[in-house]
Parts: sequence; structure tokens; C-alpha cells
Amino acid sequence: MIGVYTGISEYRVAVAELPRSARLASSSRGAIVVVPGDRRWANRVGDAFDAGAVAVVVANPGFVGVDDCDAVSDVAQGRPVIIDRPLLRVDLAATAAEHGTSPSYVAVDVAAAAGHVRALHVAAGWMRVLAGGVCDVQRVDRSAAAVLLLGQREGSAIPTVLTATTLAGADEGLWLRGVATAASRVEVEVDAAHGSAAVTVASQRGELRVPRRFESSERLSLRRAIDALASGSPVSDVTELRQDAAVAAAVRSGPC
Repeated sequence: MIGVYTGISEYRVAVAELPRSARLASSSRGAIVVVPGDRRWANRVGDAFDAGAVAVVVANPGFVGVDDCDAVSDVAQGRPVIIDRPLLRVDLAATAAEHGTSPSYVAVDVAAAAGHVRALHVAAGWMRVLAGGVCDVQRVDRSAAAVLLLGQREGSAIPTVLTATTLAGADEGLWLRGVATAASRVEVEVDAAHGSAAVTVASQRGELRVPRRFESSERLSLRRAIDALASGSPVSDVTELRQDAAVAAAVRSGPC
């Protein structure tokens, strides 16, 4: 059983839901530490490891830069860093990737209020998942309320498209739909306002809607951290977040 050091209530609940493998800890030393995903998340990861953490979970980071990811990779030195991205759950992403083998075309549409900090890197992440790899940015065009990114999966001829639309009014969270077209069609839909995320696979045999995940993203992230420590297996979360941050940065930079 391993200790989990956190002041975030949702993760304290998740610890209680893992009574055989986790317990609340009173300090960072020798524990999994959960840090908030605010502007200082990268610094907080370094502080946690300096204080003796054996693994870190980052709770839903909003402000993500390539430099932040590089700094975390340097300080982690191979120790597990789990990135909890509720709008890009690893279990749903794995299912979408499994069914979306060798797509011929990938398109992702995302809409959110101005200033929504997660919309672009979440959309870039789903594009990466559906395309089956990192996407090279080839062109970015911008209008008053929308951005269009044209890309291609790295090392292939698979075209990828990402559109980001700015919505007027209060920030109610992002809405996203992604499609990968191949022998089967994989569609992802995320509606943050209603807390829903779904993967649907359509083929000649009919339509499969992947069952809803009832496990919270907090519990899932803690389980992944515990499993990574037990197995010694490397975790690719920071690398993938960096890839998504680079695409998001290209979108923000304007025409290219």
C-alpha cells in the first residue's frame, strides 16, 4: 500500500475508493503527490520530487507550454508523472485508437469560449489519438472567430484537420467532435458542460457505442500511478502532452 499526499477533495475520495492499494499520507516523502494543474503546475511537480515524492499526478492542467513539459521531463528523471486529462481520458483514447487503425482522414472540431485554456491542447490530443501518431502542422488560417489547421500525420500521407471556434458568452466548457475515417468510422464526442465523453465505431457490421466509463478520472489516474510504480514501466503522459502543446502553440501563432 502506498501513500497519496493531496489536498484536492476529489483525489481524497479516490484514495478512499482504493482501500487495498492506497492510503492518505501526511507528507510528500515516499508518496504519490497530486498537484493542481494551475499555471505553476510544472514548478509544483519539481517541488514535489524535491520533497521526496516517488510519483506525481497533475490534476487537469490548463496552461500548458512546451517549456513546461520539458522542465517536468528533466526533473522527473524517469519517475512517473501522470497527467490527469478528464477530457482526454487514457481509457477512451486507447479504445478510439484501437478501432481507428490506419485512417485515411482525421478531422477534429472544438468550440469553446474565448480564453478557454484547455480547448486547443485537448483538441490536438484527440487529433493525435485518432490519427495514430503526432501530426505535422502544414498550414494555419484564421478568421475573426475560428482557426483552421491543416496537417499530416508524421511520416505518412494521412491528412488531418483541426478547427477551433470561439463561442460568445460565458465559459461553459468545451465541446469537441473528432472523426477518423477508414474501413470503420471512429467518432469521439466530448461535451464538458454535461460531463460526457463518448466513442462510437461504425462499420459494415453496424454501430458500436463504447460503454460509459463510471470510474472517475481521479481514481483512474491514481491507479495508473500505482501500477507504474509497481511495474517500473515508463509513462508517456508528459511526452504526449508536449506533442499536443506544440500543435496548440502552432494554432495560437496564426497563419503559417
